[in-house]
Amino acid sequence: MERIDILGYRPDRHKVFTKELLSQTDDKVLHNIVKKAAEELSSPMAMINIVLDHIQLFKSSFGLPATLEAAGGTHRDVSFCQYVVKNDQYFKVSDAKHNKEVPQQLVSEYGISSYLGVPIYIDEVVIGSLCVLDTKSREFTKNDIKVLEKLAKLVNRRLKSITEKRNQNRLEITESALLPGIRELIETLKPIQDSIYKGYANASAVSSYMNCSKYLLFNNHLFDETPRLNFEAAQEANSQNIDMLANIEMALADVTDCVNALKNLTLNTAYSHLSEIIISAQDLSRNSTKAVGGFGIPDFPSDPLIYTKNNIAVAIVTNCILAITNELINRNAKDGILIQIVEGDSNNILIQMSSQNLDAVAYQKIHDSLTILLNSEPHVSLNADEKGICLSFNTVV
Repeated sequence: MERIDILGYRPDRHKVFTKELLSQTDDKVLHNIVKKAAEELSSPMAMINIVLDHIQLFKSSFGLPATLEAAGGTHRDVSFCQYVVKNDQYFKVSDAKHNKEVPQQLVSEYGISSYLGVPIYIDEVVIGSLCVLDTKSREFTKNDIKVLEKLAKLVNRRLKSITEKRNQNRLEITESALLPGIRELIETLKPIQDSIYKGYANASAVSSYMNCSKYLLFNNHLFDETPRLNFEAAQEANSQNIDMLANIEMALADVTDCVNALKNLTLNTAYSHLSEIIISAQDLSRNSTKAVGGFGIPDFPSDPLIYTKNNIAVAIVTNCILAITNELINRNAKDGILIQIVEGDSNNILIQMSSQNLDAVAYQKIHDSLTILLNSEPHVSLNADEKGICLSFNTVV
């Protein structure tokens, strides 16, 4: 058959296909690797291919026919690399023309006769292959496979370096987590300023009473209705000042908590205790979650150190809370969010988030909206079922 598609639809691989990974730029490091692969295995052609849903993308190549080089890729169902991805192991073809189990288009059009490909990975997900091709039939040896697998490790290292531009994604996570905290700062400052203005007005009332008292004391004037009314006004003003001071004190406490949480987002510390992360996330999301009933700090059966860096862990938890909050706001629900901590195995801890107002469909929607934010964090996983959203963090042993 000219075309064969054995891979099928694999959405689990989508999370690693970043813009940086799929950009077709002339990467000298990758080019040197494919050139070395061709030389080491005495093959006229070598390629680094990324196998996508419909095409295989030539990330780097050496020795290809001009038309194939210019195309920059082929349809996936004519590729040999799809077999590498499908089986997550090396795949070899000694005589493609007489092997009807592989697609024949490249055989008939470009005379490809033999092929050897080994997997390449991003975050332990097989994305394609490093391969060599020849127009002559040949048997690839165990040593050939070993050499190519060694070079594939260099490819993995380089691709990881390229995709670490994902730090921009981390910045976007942090920024989206910062916004509600900043909004809370702004909203909290408004009543503080209003209280100050009222404080000035009340202080004037107190001053008026004091002026009357001063006059009475120094002039021995008999009490009449005016100073008595002034006294009552001053007493009421003083009571209001006490109430406003209490409001200011609570508002400032909220501001302090929020500022501390924002500070945590800027601290790139290696590890943090789980309780610190949850508290910071609560402080950052409070201005939003109060509209749906808020959430309480959960009980901690233990308080492990989280492997994920502090600012990223806080941002991830905050974004999960905000995603649930937005869904509750859309439903005009106000029964709050329930957060529970569950110990996993010896290397991870689970944060379970749920609401009695949400169902499995809502949780899956939330999960899908958050997945892209987590595709660069190997020590965090996200799951959803009818019970809620579950974040799993690796812990420091």
